[in-house]
Amino acid sequence: MTAALFVFTILAGALLPALFWLTFFFREETHRESSRLMTYVFGAGALVSLPILGLQMGFQELAGIAVPSAVIIIILALIEEALKFAAGFATAHRDPALHEPIDAMMVMVVASLGFATVENLFIIGTTLTDLSVVSLGGTAETLALRTIGATLLHTLVSASVGYAWARGRIGAMRAGIDSQAFAENTPRHELWKDFVRPLRRWVLGGIVFATAAHAAFNLLVLAFQKEHLFYPTIFLILVAGVVFRDFESLKPLPQEISSSKLQISNKL
Repeated sequence: MTAALFVFTILAGALLPALFWLTFFFREETHRESSRLMTYVFGAGALVSLPILGLQMGFQELAGIAVPSAVIIIILALIEEALKFAAGFATAHRDPALHEPIDAMMVMVVASLGFATVENLFIIGTTLTDLSVVSLGGTAETLALRTIGATLLHTLVSASVGYAWARGRIGAMRAGIDSQAFAENTPRHELWKDFVRPLRRWVLGGIVFATAAHAAFNLLVLAFQKEHLFYPTIFLILVAGVVFRDFESLKPLPQEISSSKLQISNKL
């Protein structure tokens, strides 16, 4: 019983930050996406943590002491951001539930929280030695710091990649390409010319921004540990301001929501 409770405590502690931010960010949604799709995306984000860890360890082993620490931090951040996007995109881009631009941001939020949950699982597994008050208190403190620190960082920077993905989709739709083009039997050369190419430009820019923000946060944490993380916190607030502005810019206008509801009712 004690062993089962111990395992349950670790799993619950790892999931709590994800549940907190999922609840928070889904308030930004104008409608609820398919729970099936979001479950798959969360799982994909969790599973991609394994190849990310392998690639990061391999790079650090190859880099050794010859590569400056700042460069290592940037490359590690790039690996994370590229593969988190790959996990979210591969899981969701053909799904019919991905029908509004803002949905791309929500997909990336969920994928990043799947990844962060695995990170939290490993960290809590090493900090929680038993179910004593002292161990539980120390783990709770670590968990709280990660919730408003690393977990939020993952969510924000991945959301920024989701925004770039959304902008690429908007560009394709304005060019007359159906947002669900990937799900149709469209010739590959037409998809590449009209959809993949504009999407690629936006997404590459999003990954560059996410990598820079991720690396900057980690560098600030290392540089200002003695200042009680004041500067990293201010930096997170600034990034959050950018991301929430992006959320607002992608929300459909009230008349668009009404039109969407009318179309659904007519189908019924």
